[in-house]
Amino acid sequence: MQENNIFENENTSGENSSPEVKEIPETAGVVVPNVNYVQYIPYGFTPKTFEEKQGIRKAANVMSISLLLMLGISLLWSFVYIFVMLGLGFSYEKAVGILEDPAILQVLQIVLSAFLFTVPFIIVYKIGRYRISDLVPFEKPAKGDFLPLFLLGVSFCSFANIAVSYAGAIFEAFGINYEVDYGENPEGFFGFMLSLIATVIVPALVEEFACRGLLLGSLRKFGDGFAVLVSAIMFGIMHGNFEQMPFAFLVGLVLGFITVKSGTIWIAAAVHGFNNFISVFFDYFMDGFSMLVQNISYLIFLSFSLLVGILGICLLRKRDSEFFKFTPSDTETGEKRKYKLFFTTPLVIIFIIISVLESLVYLSKNFFEEEFLMYNYDSVAAGITTFIGIYLIVMLFACGVSLVLYILQGVGLYEMGKRLNLNNPWLSFVPFANVYALGRIAQRYIKRDGTQSAKFSVILLALYIAEIVLLIAFFIFFFVAIFAVIANAELAVETESEMVMSMFASFIPVIIFYFLLMAVAITYSVTYYVALWRVFAIYNNSNATLYLVLSIFFSFLAPIFLFVLRKNNPAFDYATRMGFPVIMPEAQPVEQPTNQE
Repeated sequence: MQENNIFENENTSGENSSPEVKEIPETAGVVVPNVNYVQYIPYGFTPKTFEEKQGIRKAANVMSISLLLMLGISLLWSFVYIFVMLGLGFSYEKAVGILEDPAILQVLQIVLSAFLFTVPFIIVYKIGRYRISDLVPFEKPAKGDFLPLFLLGVSFCSFANIAVSYAGAIFEAFGINYEVDYGENPEGFFGFMLSLIATVIVPALVEEFACRGLLLGSLRKFGDGFAVLVSAIMFGIMHGNFEQMPFAFLVGLVLGFITVKSGTIWIAAAVHGFNNFISVFFDYFMDGFSMLVQNISYLIFLSFSLLVGILGICLLRKRDSEFFKFTPSDTETGEKRKYKLFFTTPLVIIFIIISVLESLVYLSKNFFEEEFLMYNYDSVAAGITTFIGIYLIVMLFACGVSLVLYILQGVGLYEMGKRLNLNNPWLSFVPFANVYALGRIAQRYIKRDGTQSAKFSVILLALYIAEIVLLIAFFIFFFVAIFAVIANAELAVETESEMVMSMFASFIPVIIFYFLLMAVAITYSVTYYVALWRVFAIYNNSNATLYLVLSIFFSFLAPIFLFVLRKNNPAFDYATRMGFPVIMPEAQPVEQPTNQE
């Protein structure tokens, strides 16, 4: 059974009238016909529903990997910033103090937003063999579309802000002041322009490119209604805090609807930017007024939004009475089945869990701060308690992510081993033995010259055990050397030169074991990545090098790649990996014996 990987194109080629004859580029003069294979369809599926299942799973995986990368970078950038600043000679206090400047914060927000919503998404969707131009509609709005859809979007977003107020009221009812701290706004005309760029222009462009472009566009082939709802749910979840999730979900619905109906992301970007502009406007121009004046002004704005929204609906209904209905999809898969396929994809579940945990961390942080304000704690004790609480939450989060990645790797190796009929594929879930399982799969790789790979299973397991043994020995000899130095120092009967020689002699085993450990660790790493590349090449030869590079720089991606590649048909020999299947010679008919008189 051939099941498409998330990083493979779907078969869009037409019917072949006759087999082609191709020449293998690497072996001049050898020609083989291009043989068509018959795909096995599992029980309960038609060819079309099976293709739709694979497409939904692929879209879900690519979308989840993009969002997980974005989430990971957004969580880790502060550590990278501190590391870089310390390397440049700044103190920790100075590095943190720089970020307290509102103008610098706005510049940082511009850079982060522009990067997070473009680079990870473009890379992953390119790897997934999607064409960006096919997913993101950059066309100019049709004549007569912009004004009514813009008015509808502005009105809907204005009233969606009420969802944020209700969410905040619910938390306050339980004694939790759940407010997102966006920092102070920079002052002056320059500060206002900086806020416009950071809050209005950049987020509207890059978020619509990623969410109403790539995310929505990759799902539209399975139905516009399905694509709008799913992309809105993921857009809400990705905000990572319970206050913004309801608002982002509702905004995602209307912006997705506008994008589908207009065939372009520019109207949705304009609505998004205008909605953010209202927030900036009230922050800068209404902050000096009393709360009564601010409330009255906001009520006037809501009333105006309601009127323009009604006007937009009337204009759209006048032009097309069926405008607010989606075109029925030509899919055979039922609607409930589509949502089940998408939201039961493991990577989607992982992304949702991590986003909820992130929201809980923020919630617990606000809760702890409220508790400390209620009591007269000593500032040092309160700080230590807060640090311990946040540290435990972060460690719990890290352990959860590590466990999920370990399970994904185990499932991937188990499925691969099972499909290859290897003995004891359950070893993929056993510590130490999982590298042995990886090596057994890598051994099936056939090189270009026809020879088989080395015994990666035994080599990897031996190197891994040797690395652990050497690490334990290194620490044992290290502490022995420390105790020996302390003992000689307490005796204080030797000369200074003799003391130095004694200390050096005590650390000789430590130095030896250190270099042995480094040599074994480097050898193990090189062997592991060679084996990993060969596994990738067996299951997806065209992207094997790219997968390996990403796995080296982002080690958490290796288990994910192994998991998503587990269903692919393996290609062991060189010709098959290069797209030229080996053709077995036809069997000659056996002559039947005849009775001769």
